[in-house]
Amino acid sequence: MTKKIIFYCTLCILSASTGLHAQFVGVDWNRSVAEGDWNSTASWDGEVVPTASDNVRIREGNVTVSAAASANELLTGLDSTVTVNSGGVLTIAVDAEVGNLGSSAFGTVVVDGGDLTIGEKLFLARFDDSRTGTIQLNSGNISVGNNTLTADQNGDLIYQSKVVQIGGDNLGTGIMNIAGGNFTVYGNFRVGNAGEGTLNLSGGTLDLTAGNWHNIRVGSGNGAGTVNMTGGTLETKGLTMGKNNVLDTANFNLDGGTLSVIGGFSGAVNLKSNSKLAISDGVFQWEGDRTNAIDSMITSGNITFATTTESGNYTDITPEQSWTSADGNTTLYADYNEVRTNYTTVWASSNDTDGDGLPDAVETNTGIFLSASDTGTDP
Repeated sequence: MTKKIIFYCTLCILSASTGLHAQFVGVDWNRSVAEGDWNSTASWDGEVVPTASDNVRIREGNVTVSAAASANELLTGLDSTVTVNSGGVLTIAVDAEVGNLGSSAFGTVVVDGGDLTIGEKLFLARFDDSRTGTIQLNSGNISVGNNTLTADQNGDLIYQSKVVQIGGDNLGTGIMNIAGGNFTVYGNFRVGNAGEGTLNLSGGTLDLTAGNWHNIRVGSGNGAGTVNMTGGTLETKGLTMGKNNVLDTANFNLDGGTLSVIGGFSGAVNLKSNSKLAISDGVFQWEGDRTNAIDSMITSGNITFATTTESGNYTDITPEQSWTSADGNTTLYADYNEVRTNYTTVWASSNDTDGDGLPDAVETNTGIFLSASDTGTDP
């Protein structure tokens, strides 16, 4: 006989300023099972494996998904980890809340060769300020949101908004690590909300091209949002960073890989006051001729560049515009249409080919020097 467990999830709704206790009927992970397979009856209270119509709560367990598994909603926390291995397919019909159980919850979902599909929304550490939610994509696929267009209040066809939220509605901390695979989102992708959010992208592809307007929003709430990109590809229809009258909440460190904005309009990249897009070893591409917009963002201090280790990324390209850092060590280049047809490509290159901390133009010799102050002869 199916045993349904009633459990409670405290919801805090901003702007309503009232606590709401929403009652769920669902299936609980057997907390006496430290390591278990999702499809094992012994893993669940009542010895019944959840179905697509069941809400699921997982606490204090390491859960492995190695075959087809499903749930209506997923709620995790209390030092739990759910791992979707190769051959595993986990389908969540509605929402997944990771790291949102207990007074000091740490919830993690790892996709390591398998497939995770979430029908509507993904939240990391949504409510309490002492909670942390983490997603780790090593290989395989994650898809969030419904790829069906619906009409908004104006009759325009759009995808659902706020589909992924890294960081809480309160002060919970969200962390997303993408090292490989493909992550596809049908709607907005928020890094930081009221709580702090961090996206670390070192490989794979984060595809935000199916959403509407500014698909990725970094630090657009009161909490800080940070993107650390050292590899891979991030494709989006638009990028907005920062929030008016809230300082130092939005930073995008482009230290590898390619950030591609396919929004062919001037407002596709919106860097608000005090937000920073720091370009180092990565490449930034924006649809259309955006050299003037890039120049304005450099002048305003929203785009910075320094400390790159790259030298001459595109030696056969003649850029339309360039900017040199104050210390002379780095030059930022912008090319329209040559590197990528109908796109402005921006990259930084080092002017210090021997790595001694001095721009080549001021050295009397090239080579390895004893110190940055040694401009005389090689050691």
